[in-house]
Amino acid sequence: MRHHKLAVRGYLDQLVKAAGYPAVLADQLLILANGAMVTAAINGTPESARHARDAAEALLTAQREGP
Repeated sequence: MRHHKLAVRGYLDQLVKAAGYPAVLADQLLILANGAMVTAAINGTPESARHARDAAEALLTAQREGP
């Protein structure tokens, strides 16, 4: 499992860097994804994935617009 998580983190890091965003965004997106998966497993619904997507969009918007 650790290998998979590191591989996903590396993939997100590549995407974030290629898009010109700061590296910390990859960590933030990974936390959202992990949280969504755990919450979906506990609740048995896909709703957490939608919430994580909305939160990811907010993070991307915040990075584009700056402080």
